[in-house]
Amino acid sequence: SNVIWCQVAIDPDMVKRLLSNKERTDEEIRIVQRALRLGATTPMLQQFFGMSPQEVSLQRVLVGVPGKPGRFRDLPDDTPLWHRFVQLMADLNVDHTDGVALHDVAMLLTEEINIPAEEQDSHSPEPITLGLVWNKIQQWLAQDLYPPGKNRKSASLVLMSESRRLTKANPKGRAPEHGL
Repeated sequence: SNVIWCQVAIDPDMVKRLLSNKERTDEEIRIVQRALRLGATTPMLQQFFGMSPQEVSLQRVLVGVPGKPGRFRDLPDDTPLWHRFVQLMADLNVDHTDGVALHDVAMLLTEEINIPAEEQDSHSPEPITLGLVWNKIQQWLAQDLYPPGKNRKSASLVLMSESRRLTKANPKGRAPEHGL
């Protein structure tokens, strides 16, 4: 007589979750590679994506972007950057406490400011890095320059890992009103 000693079952909900995690992982890799090309720092990638310095170094090698040790140069005049930052924040309706959205705005600013790599020549100024733009944004937030006006929220950032947790807890995609 035949005896069934094993039965295989596939949980369709689990398969869907695994596939959505794969898509999210692919998207994160694209964001990390974009950030590296724009001059993200190792601490930025550690903060936003929980990457170790070794993982950041490996991604730099894979993308072909050398690490640049040392301090950021400063911008002699950050006024145009400030005005564009304020405009992007308003146009995209970004909450200044949402670290992920701020990071995206910083990448947009960095891309807009710099001459495309294929158009650069030996006389082009050195590109402004994402690290420098992010540093400026953090300074403006720390100095309470943004958001303009009197009704300011706390400037606590909601980072990538916390953003995911909040999204799972609140499926409508809205973060709770309190900061971290």
